[in-house]
Amino acid sequence: MRSREYLVSLGLAKPGRGRLSLEAKEALRKAVANGMTFDDITTSQPKPETKIQSDIVIKSRPQVSMQRATPPNSKASIVRNENVMYGISKAEKPGESNVVIALTACDKCSKSINRCPCVSGPVLPKFLGGTPGMLTRPNV
Repeated sequence: MRSREYLVSLGLAKPGRGRLSLEAKEALRKAVANGMTFDDITTSQPKPETKIQSDIVIKSRPQVSMQRATPPNSKASIVRNENVMYGISKAEKPGESNVVIALTACDKCSKSINRCPCVSGPVLPKFLGGTPGMLTRPNV
């Protein structure tokens, strides 16, 4: 006998598909606890214990150090103490004032100002003239 057929015979469910009420679920629990078996309900049996073999070796990954790739005495080491270079954007219209722009990277080598290896010094972007930048703030 199937569980739904049993519940229909008790008047707790309708034939066919559908949800079961809490009363119907409780009646099924009591019937299974009293030893009644159904074709569609399997009782859970405890799983046999498995022994873990002690001769298993787990290999771990090698430790990766999180250090910078460049050593301190390489070309990328600090070349100058300044961190910022300045450029002046010329006024486009009469009556406007020039604007001082601070930059932290060289346009030629794309490195920070203090690590820029360019011989002529850090270079301004093309829209500011593409010339070496000023390392001290200009008074404009």
